[in-house]
Amino acid sequence: MKITRKTNISFFTERKIIASSPPAANEVIYCRDCAAEMIPAQISADFFGFSSRVIYRLIEADKIHFLETESNEIYICPVSTAEVLRKIL
Repeated sequence: MKITRKTNISFFTERKIIASSPPAANEVIYCRDCAAEMIPAQISADFFGFSSRVIYRLIEADKIHFLETESNEIYICPVSTAEVLRKIL
C-alpha cells in the first residue's frame, strides 16, 4: 500500500503605504527643473509599484530629478519619474 501525504501552505500578504511629511512640518520641497512637489524615494517606489531599487537605479543613471537633504533623505520628482517609467513600459 502506498502512503500519500498532502501539505497545504498558505501565504498572506499585506501592503501598507505610509506617507510621511517632508523634513520640516511646514516645508515643501519642489523640483528645481519642473517645479513639481517632490516626494520621498521609498514612497514613490510604492506609489509607482516598483521596488526602491528601480528608483535608485534611475537616480544613479541621472534619469530622474532628485534631491538629497542634509539628513540624507532622498526626494524625487514624480513628474520626471512618471515620464521615464512611461518610456520604459
